[in-house]
Parts: sequence; C-alpha cells; structure tokens
Amino acid sequence: SLEFTHARYALHAAYEASGLGGAGSLLLAPAYHCRTMLDPALHLGAEVSFYRLGSALEPDLASVDEMLSRHAGIAKVVLATHYFGFAVPLQALARLCEQHGALLVEDCSHVCPSQYASAQLGVTGDFAVGSLYKFSAAETGGLLWRHPRERLQSL
Repeated sequence: SLEFTHARYALHAAYEASGLGGAGSLLLAPAYHCRTMLDPALHLGAEVSFYRLGSALEPDLASVDEMLSRHAGIAKVVLATHYFGFAVPLQALARLCEQHGALLVEDCSHVCPSQYASAQLGVTGDFAVGSLYKFSAAETGGLLWRHPRERLQSL
C-alpha cells in the first residue's frame, strides 16, 4: 500500500494508474457522492457520469451495466463507496467492470480501518482507498492499495 496525506490524493493516484485522464475517458461515480471523489478525475481531464444507487446505497447494477455499455471504451473507472461504515457487496459490480474493461476503485474512506479485514473491505476492487484520519486523532492519513491483477498499470 501507499500512504498519502488524504484519501483524495490516493484516489488521484488510483485514477491515474487506471488510465483515467484526458478527453475520451470517463469515471462512473455514485449519484450520492462528495466533491472530493470527483475532483481527482476532473483534475486529470476526465468526464464524470453518475450511476443510480439502491435503497441500501449499493450500486444499481442495471444502471452501471447500461452506462458501461453506452460508454464502451471510454468508461475507464467505476467508483464504488462503502457509506457510513457499512460494507457493500461488490462482487457482481466487479464482474460487470471486468466484462466491460473498466477498473473498479473501492472507496473505504468512511469505514473504520479495523473493519477492513473482518468485512472483506478493499479486496474486491482493482484499487481501494482509505482515510485513517477520520477515525483517529491524526491530522492526515490516506491509503491506497491495489489488487494484484496483471492488467493493472504499475503505480
């Protein structure tokens, strides 16, 4: 894993390593989001589109599938977030991403780091980010780790 001052910088590194950036690249982000999830993609010159979420704030797979199909070749990254400390199952989303050639970035920034292993957080996406300072007395602390799949570019 790599350490950053904040998870937003870890997101930037994950997006960049995923090939996101410039005209003709697209981030699919959840409709419920904060600006810090989007700023790194916008800084890289990518476009951003939003997919629907279900009642438990899980990705709406039909929405994501439709968007990945409609934006074939330019949808480089799908961002999925674990909100309010609750783990969201992402295996089906990961399969969709793989079918469409997009990478999955898992946002674990609102989950206490001690929950990562017990809830299998941060192990489904191609990349995952976490935010240590939100759960400790530290002023900063962001992490980036990646799943060791061969198709990923090196950081």
